[in-house]
Amino acid sequence: MLHRRHTRRIVRLTCTLLLAVGLAAPLEATTLVIIRTGDQIVIAADSLMTLYGRRPQLTCKIQRHGDVVFATAGLVVSSGGVVEFHRIIANILRRRLPWREQAASVEEWLRQPLLRTLRRMAREFPDEFQTHLQQRFTFHVSLAGIQQGRPALEMREFFVERNQDGTLELEVERTSCPEGCAQRSEVFGVGETAEMMRRLGTMSELPADLPTLARSLVVAEIGEHPEHVGPPVDVVKLDQGGVDWVDLKPACQT
Repeated sequence: MLHRRHTRRIVRLTCTLLLAVGLAAPLEATTLVIIRTGDQIVIAADSLMTLYGRRPQLTCKIQRHGDVVFATAGLVVSSGGVVEFHRIIANILRRRLPWREQAASVEEWLRQPLLRTLRRMAREFPDEFQTHLQQRFTFHVSLAGIQQGRPALEMREFFVERNQDGTLELEVERTSCPEGCAQRSEVFGVGETAEMMRRLGTMSELPADLPTLARSLVVAEIGEHPEHVGPPVDVVKLDQGGVDWVDLKPACQT
């Protein structure tokens, strides 16, 4: 029996074997798909990045450091911005902290750079900042790895709030899998997700080839929103065998 449940910030589409989660408010210039099952995690992302005040360009939304893969989406800026956030995350992963401490450190160390970026945006592009403030969603980061033989996923969503005195602060929503994930198989969507949600709503179970599914969901959003979501699509799979780049554009190869 398929049903919809609306909560304050996310839309959930559930059936017996499948749970899909997408942000209620669309985020321009991103589609990120994360599929987690009992034995693997697959992440797929488009490549288009919109820098406020500049023309769109291609970027690497999925990156790897050792046996951990991280994916990001959200606020970027014409200098510093997404490069700075990626560098912060990579520096934390180099410290090889315990899994939960890695996620907590990423959350802590991203907070001030994100606030600085928001304040800069408010000064330099006030109209775009007001639109961003209405959406509230600011930044998403996912850490994926294999912990104690099981796929582990730590997701953080940063939302901006404006206080009565005009100052800005960030609220963080946290998802930890497998402990905080209700179903054995789950699909998470970030950004432009309407078409992927429609397609997932027709499925009673996940197909065996999850990388192909993840890629097809991103491609579907590219077809629906070419001005915001663009090729090529990067796809990575994590399982007991390690990290496997199914698709990776040459610009992101290191």
